[in-house]
Amino acid sequence: MQRIFALVIVAFAVSVTDLAAETLINIEEAAEMTSFKLQLDGKTSGRVYARVCDDCALLTLRADNATSIERGRVRISLEQAAAFDEKGATVLFDPSSLRITRIIFWN
Repeated sequence: MQRIFALVIVAFAVSVTDLAAETLINIEEAAEMTSFKLQLDGKTSGRVYARVCDDCALLTLRADNATSIERGRVRISLEQAAAFDEKGATVLFDPSSLRITRIIFWN
């Protein structure tokens, strides 16, 4: 009886795992940059060139006024972020549009 119960549990776990894998949608991707560089296109937009991994293609990510930028617990503007040249940061972005949703400076 215990063997049948164990088989039922394993079968259920496998079916739940298969179901979860089919419904997951990647809504945000991240790039960790030890040397952050934001190139401003104006007061309300800018670009960041980043790779998600060492072997991945170089991406052009776009920032705008909707991008949330934090240093410590303080929100800053695009112009202020551009001044933190060569600082470490995590850049989170929408993988379908390459629009930056958040920038979080490490220090």
